[in-house]
Amino acid sequence: MEPQKPIEPANLELADIIRRATEAVSQTAPASSDGRPPGSRERLGQVLLSSGAISQAQLDHALEVQRQKPYLRVGEILYGLHYITFAQIEQVLEQQYRDMRLGQLLVRRGFLTAEQLDQAIDEHEATGLLLGHLVIRLGYCTLEQVSKVLEEQRALQAGH
Repeated sequence: MEPQKPIEPANLELADIIRRATEAVSQTAPASSDGRPPGSRERLGQVLLSSGAISQAQLDHALEVQRQKPYLRVGEILYGLHYITFAQIEQVLEQQYRDMRLGQLLVRRGFLTAEQLDQAIDEHEATGLLLGHLVIRLGYCTLEQVSKVLEEQRALQAGH
């Protein structure tokens, strides 16, 4: 059975939602210590792969399609191929945003260094585990520090 062709950018609503959510993640992401621009750390395809939402073969197929049609984002392609649902894209992007905000807040409060955040994000990419759990497990922060910042984060989100 031949794989379905991805949806072209005719569905502008989906494309616009993915673009805006990806930009929100990029704007809140800290600069990495290896010189990559903010937002380049976590790739949607890699996060979906590490969470088990897609297989390596599905990601490879989507990346091949993207090489042929660079105007399409990986999320759009995976959705168009019916490898993932819109709800899965939304959930992963929201989690990335929450994780980035948590990491930023931990750095701002002095509980975590930028280098430690980079290492925790690398571990997050490899395992799919939540950032808060990782910084505790890696010994960078205490449960109390993460809880305090999560309360702060909830207050910020409630204010918006």
